[in-house]
Amino acid sequence: MLSRVSLPKTNLDVSRLCLGTANLGLKQSESEAHSLLDHFVELGGNYLDTARIYSDWIPGEIGRSERIIGDWLRQNRGKRDKLVVGTKGAHYEWNDKSLNRVTQEDVRHDLELSLQALSTDFIDVYYLHRDSPVLSAERIVDFMQVFIDEGKVRHLAVANWTAARLSTANEYAEREGKHGFVVNQPQFSLGSWNINDGNDDVTLVHLDNSGYDYHSASGLSMAPYSPQAQGFFTKALGEKDFDQERFDKSRFNNRANLTVAKLVKAFAADKGCNANAIVLAYLLHQPFPITPIVGCYTKELLDDSFKALQVVLEKDELQALEDAVGSGVVH
Repeated sequence: MLSRVSLPKTNLDVSRLCLGTANLGLKQSESEAHSLLDHFVELGGNYLDTARIYSDWIPGEIGRSERIIGDWLRQNRGKRDKLVVGTKGAHYEWNDKSLNRVTQEDVRHDLELSLQALSTDFIDVYYLHRDSPVLSAERIVDFMQVFIDEGKVRHLAVANWTAARLSTANEYAEREGKHGFVVNQPQFSLGSWNINDGNDDVTLVHLDNSGYDYHSASGLSMAPYSPQAQGFFTKALGEKDFDQERFDKSRFNNRANLTVAKLVKAFAADKGCNANAIVLAYLLHQPFPITPIVGCYTKELLDDSFKALQVVLEKDELQALEDAVGSGVVH
């Protein structure tokens, strides 16, 4: 399977896996975080995903993830031009989830901080981290043009938008000759077709059938988060140690996904890999451009994820997984 893919409607070639950095500097020292970034590049990775809000939920520092990446880039001046850096802004404040910040003023505030922290003059792929249902999609497209015109953003993207809103925005941009959104970042994995209710953040969006159909028809690139269902299948199959209480409370922990886990186990045994490789391979075989965001925090986990690039799922195997999760998708 090719190690790089072209993002439609851009001049960017990106690695098949994108490194998610939400917990950068939390589960390892900063020197280890830099070594992790080095290892990702050594494996052929060039696509980084971060956000202004990462990891503000931990007291002590605001914008830790971007700052660590920026420090690494300052120490490796030759790497920036070889990387595709994606970051996100306009997330609600961590201490006030009711405040929607999808405004031109808030985007500018976050973007300027991101440019400074990341030690770069421009962002390759800039995401709106959330949507604002009180604003028309057309209005949002209009005010995002400013940042491209200023040269601070190369391409626009969204995270946690519904297919309906994304379609409206991109149809308007196409009609008016403006820059639309070239990447969508929803939650999507083998396990997300069956996800339990109960999440207290109603602004999160996981891929549903309408979103799947939209990507299939439009060819829009997707960079899904939680692509390995937060390790649910490896835990369900006993492949790694885990916190039983957290596992029991997982939104992926239900009868449907536990049943799917048995099929994942059989495929993994047949192909000589682990469960995570099958779960990632499921995404990599979808009929639209897709670059899963893997939140690996050790070199070993990165090596493990990249092995998924070598896993081939035959059409009948892919269909068996779709049937097992009840997605309704036909390949």
